[in-house]
Amino acid sequence: MDEEQHVPFLPPMDHPGRTSEKTEQNIRPDYLKIAIYGLLGLSAMLIIGGLRSKPTFEGCVKHLHEWSPMFEAFEYDDRPRIGMTSNFIYMGHPTSVLEQAWDSLWQFGSFGFPEEQLPLLHKSSTEHDWHRLPEADGGGIQAYVEGFHYIHCLVWSIQFAIDTIEKVTDDLRTSYVSLRIGMSMTIAIFMLSITLIWTLWTTLSTVWKCSE
Repeated sequence: MDEEQHVPFLPPMDHPGRTSEKTEQNIRPDYLKIAIYGLLGLSAMLIIGGLRSKPTFEGCVKHLHEWSPMFEAFEYDDRPRIGMTSNFIYMGHPTSVLEQAWDSLWQFGSFGFPEEQLPLLHKSSTEHDWHRLPEADGGGIQAYVEGFHYIHCLVWSIQFAIDTIEKVTDDLRTSYVSLRIGMSMTIAIFMLSITLIWTLWTTLSTVWKCSE
């Protein structure tokens, strides 16, 4: 009994199997630092990866626009803006030569759009009474490249601003040009359908702009 009374008790901090409060406080900041450094490293990797994987213009067009049979036919490159003093065929005072140069830009014929590809444009064969080309001309639904239509609109906008062009009447200026302000160039297509009175009208696709 006396021997048991003389056995010293171990201090709480030195007792085996227990961790001191000071040690626990040292461990917690270490874990916190590791977590913070890990998040910073991950953020840096994401930022660098995002800068390196910047989408190309072609990829952006395909991602934001409806499918077009012209996707594979076009190549894109960056060119410096043409100065007003450049010897450029499309710049200058209105002349018959200049007008013909602009007119020739949009004189691009229609083509037959495959009917089985209509779902790619979110359309169906029964949605409209589509204007179909004869099999001798390749068949398909008659369609135009929207970009060429916009060039045509641009030509009319130029003529709208030039009062000396006699063939553009005030009525044409009002009805034709008012719809064409704000259009942008795309390689999407618009397709022709036939109304009940057998006149052609267009269905224009939505225009999107690729943001950087």
